[in-house]
Amino acid sequence: MPKTRMKIVAVLGKYYVPKRGADGNAIVDSTGCPVPDFNAMENNRRLAEILHAMLWSLPGVEVGGFCAHRNTRRFELLTDAGETRYQEFDRQMIERAVDAAILIPNWRDSQGTLKEIELMDLLDRPVFEELESLNAWLQEDRQRFFFRKAVKRIGSRRCKITYWVGRTARALTLKDLWSYHRLDGHCIPRPA
Repeated sequence: MPKTRMKIVAVLGKYYVPKRGADGNAIVDSTGCPVPDFNAMENNRRLAEILHAMLWSLPGVEVGGFCAHRNTRRFELLTDAGETRYQEFDRQMIERAVDAAILIPNWRDSQGTLKEIELMDLLDRPVFEELESLNAWLQEDRQRFFFRKAVKRIGSRRCKITYWVGRTARALTLKDLWSYHRLDGHCIPRPA
Protein backbone atom coordinates (compact mmCIF):
# COMPACT_ATOMS: atom_id res chain seq x y z
CA MET A 1 0.00 0.00 0.00
CA PRO A 2 1.51 3.38 -0.99
CA LYS A 3 2.31 5.69 1.88
CA THR A 4 0.50 9.02 1.94
CA ARG A 5 2.79 12.02 1.45
CA MET A 6 3.12 13.89 4.73
CA LYS A 7 2.05 17.52 4.55
CA ILE A 8 4.40 20.04 6.13
CA VAL A 9 2.77 23.02 7.82
CA ALA A 10 4.70 26.09 8.94
CA VAL A 11 3.82 27.88 12.17
CA LEU A 12 4.04 31.62 11.43
CA GLY A 13 3.87 34.53 13.84
CA LYS A 14 5.68 37.30 15.62
CA TYR A 15 9.16 36.47 16.91
CA TYR A 16 11.37 39.51 17.47
CA VAL A 17 10.35 42.25 19.92
CA PRO A 18 12.49 45.33 20.62
CA LYS A 19 12.67 46.54 24.23
CA ARG A 20 10.70 49.76 24.69
CA GLY A 21 11.39 52.71 26.96
CA ALA A 22 8.83 54.56 29.07
CA ASP A 23 8.12 56.81 26.05
CA GLY A 24 7.18 53.76 23.95
CA ASN A 25 10.17 54.09 21.62
CA ALA A 26 12.56 51.22 20.97
CA ILE A 27 15.70 51.26 23.11
CA VAL A 28 18.87 51.11 21.00
CA ASP A 29 22.39 50.08 21.89
CA SER A 30 25.58 52.06 21.24
CA THR A 31 25.61 50.91 17.59
CA GLY A 32 22.04 52.09 17.00
CA CYS A 33 20.54 48.59 16.89
CA PRO A 34 17.33 47.88 18.83
CA VAL A 35 17.84 46.03 22.11
CA PRO A 36 15.80 42.79 22.15
CA ASP A 37 13.09 42.28 24.75
CA PHE A 38 13.99 38.69 25.67
CA ASN A 39 10.95 38.16 27.92
CA ALA A 40 8.53 39.17 25.16
CA MET A 41 10.46 37.06 22.65
CA GLU A 42 10.26 34.04 24.97
CA ASN A 43 6.52 34.58 25.22
CA ASN A 44 6.28 34.56 21.40
CA ARG A 45 8.36 31.36 21.26
CA ARG A 46 6.04 29.69 23.79
CA LEU A 47 2.98 30.59 21.73
CA ALA A 48 4.62 29.14 18.62
CA GLU A 49 5.68 26.03 20.53
CA ILE A 50 2.15 25.41 21.78
CA LEU A 51 0.62 25.79 18.31
CA HIS A 52 3.39 23.57 16.94
CA ALA A 53 2.46 20.85 19.46
CA MET A 54 -1.24 21.25 18.64
CA LEU A 55 -0.39 20.80 14.96
CA TRP A 56 1.53 17.56 15.58
CA SER A 57 -1.40 16.34 17.71
CA LEU A 58 -4.07 16.65 15.00
CA PRO A 59 -5.81 13.27 14.78
CA GLY A 60 -6.05 11.21 11.61
CA VAL A 61 -3.68 13.19 9.38
CA GLU A 62 -0.11 12.78 8.23
CA VAL A 63 1.28 16.20 9.14
CA GLY A 64 4.59 17.56 10.30
CA GLY A 65 5.32 21.06 11.48
CA PHE A 66 8.07 23.54 10.75
CA CYS A 67 8.43 26.14 13.48
CA ALA A 68 11.19 28.69 12.94
CA HIS A 69 10.66 29.91 16.50
CA ARG A 70 11.91 26.55 17.76
CA ASN A 71 14.55 26.12 15.06
CA THR A 72 16.52 29.23 16.03
CA ARG A 73 15.51 29.46 19.68
CA ARG A 74 17.83 31.82 21.55
CA PHE A 75 20.21 32.03 18.60
CA GLU A 76 20.32 35.80 19.08
CA LEU A 77 22.38 34.95 22.19
CA LEU A 78 24.25 31.92 20.84
CA THR A 79 25.39 33.03 17.38
CA ASP A 80 26.16 36.17 15.45
CA ALA A 81 24.44 34.94 12.27
CA GLY A 82 22.02 37.89 12.19
CA GLU A 83 18.30 38.25 11.60
CA THR A 84 18.56 38.47 7.80
CA ARG A 85 20.20 35.04 7.67
CA TYR A 86 17.42 33.50 9.79
CA GLN A 87 14.79 35.14 7.59
CA GLU A 88 16.44 33.84 4.43
CA PHE A 89 16.57 30.32 5.89
CA ASP A 90 12.86 30.53 6.79
CA ARG A 91 12.06 31.73 3.25
CA GLN A 92 14.03 28.82 1.76
CA MET A 93 12.22 26.31 4.00
CA ILE A 94 8.86 27.73 2.98
CA GLU A 95 9.77 27.59 -0.72
CA ARG A 96 11.29 24.11 -0.64
CA ALA A 97 9.25 22.17 1.89
CA VAL A 98 6.13 23.84 3.29
CA ASP A 99 2.69 22.89 1.94
CA ALA A 100 0.59 25.24 4.11
CA ALA A 101 0.87 27.54 7.11
CA ILE A 102 -1.04 28.25 10.32
CA LEU A 103 -0.85 31.62 12.05
CA ILE A 104 -0.17 32.39 15.71
CA PRO A 105 -2.76 34.95 16.88
CA ASN A 106 -0.08 37.69 17.17
CA TRP A 107 0.75 37.53 13.43
CA ARG A 108 -0.71 40.96 12.60
CA ASP A 109 2.05 42.63 14.66
CA SER A 110 4.86 41.09 12.62
CA GLN A 111 6.30 42.51 9.42
CA GLY A 112 8.20 39.25 8.90
CA THR A 113 5.01 37.20 9.10
CA LEU A 114 3.29 39.52 6.63
CA LYS A 115 6.17 38.89 4.20
CA GLU A 116 5.86 35.12 4.76
CA ILE A 117 2.11 35.29 4.02
CA GLU A 118 2.88 37.17 0.80
CA LEU A 119 5.41 34.46 -0.13
CA MET A 120 2.85 31.71 0.58
CA ASP A 121 0.39 33.55 -1.68
CA LEU A 122 2.99 33.82 -4.46
CA LEU A 123 3.61 30.08 -4.13
CA ASP A 124 -0.19 29.48 -4.16
CA ARG A 125 -0.09 27.69 -0.81
CA PRO A 126 -2.84 28.14 1.79
CA VAL A 127 -2.48 30.04 5.05
CA PHE A 128 -4.92 29.32 7.88
CA GLU A 129 -5.93 31.23 11.01
CA GLU A 130 -7.73 28.35 12.66
CA LEU A 131 -7.22 24.61 13.04
CA GLU A 132 -10.63 23.46 11.79
CA SER A 133 -10.05 24.71 8.23
CA LEU A 134 -6.44 23.47 8.29
CA ASN A 135 -7.54 20.03 9.45
CA ALA A 136 -10.23 19.84 6.73
CA TRP A 137 -7.63 20.85 4.13
CA LEU A 138 -5.15 18.28 5.44
CA GLN A 139 -7.76 15.55 5.18
CA GLU A 140 -8.47 16.71 1.63
CA ASP A 141 -12.15 16.80 2.46
CA ARG A 142 -12.93 18.76 -0.68
CA GLN A 143 -16.38 17.15 -1.02
CA ARG A 144 -17.65 18.69 2.23
CA PHE A 145 -15.69 21.92 2.23
CA PHE A 146 -15.33 24.61 -0.39
CA PHE A 147 -12.22 26.68 0.27
CA ARG A 148 -11.83 30.35 -0.47
CA LYS A 149 -9.27 33.01 0.26
CA ALA A 150 -10.33 36.01 2.30
CA VAL A 151 -8.30 39.18 1.91
CA LYS A 152 -7.45 40.93 5.15
CA ARG A 153 -5.92 44.38 5.02
CA ILE A 154 -3.18 44.94 7.58
CA GLY A 155 -1.97 48.49 7.13
CA SER A 156 -1.07 48.82 3.44
CA ARG A 157 -0.65 45.06 3.01
CA ARG A 158 -3.27 42.64 1.72
CA CYS A 159 -3.04 39.19 3.34
CA LYS A 160 -4.84 36.24 1.80
CA ILE A 161 -6.01 33.77 4.44
CA THR A 162 -7.66 30.48 3.46
CA TYR A 163 -10.98 29.45 5.00
CA TRP A 164 -13.58 26.90 4.13
CA VAL A 165 -16.95 28.40 3.37
CA GLY A 166 -19.63 27.72 5.95
CA ARG A 167 -17.17 27.06 8.75
CA THR A 168 -18.26 27.58 12.31
CA ALA A 169 -14.76 27.93 13.73
CA ARG A 170 -13.19 31.23 14.68
CA ALA A 171 -9.57 32.26 14.39
CA LEU A 172 -7.27 30.98 17.12
CA THR A 173 -6.85 33.31 20.07
CA LEU A 174 -4.05 33.65 22.60
CA LYS A 175 -6.44 32.20 25.19
CA ASP A 176 -6.85 29.06 23.04
CA LEU A 177 -3.11 28.52 22.98
CA TRP A 178 -2.58 29.16 26.68
CA SER A 179 -5.40 26.76 27.56
CA TYR A 180 -3.67 23.97 25.65
CA HIS A 181 -1.81 22.47 28.64
CA ARG A 182 0.35 19.64 27.34
CA LEU A 183 3.71 20.10 25.74
CA ASP A 184 6.24 17.28 25.93
CA GLY A 185 4.33 15.95 28.95
CA HIS A 186 4.80 19.14 30.94
CA CYS A 187 2.44 21.94 31.80
CA ILE A 188 3.46 25.27 30.34
CA PRO A 189 2.89 28.13 32.77
CA ARG A 190 1.15 31.15 31.39
CA PRO A 191 3.51 34.13 31.49
CA ALA A 192 2.76 36.88 33.98
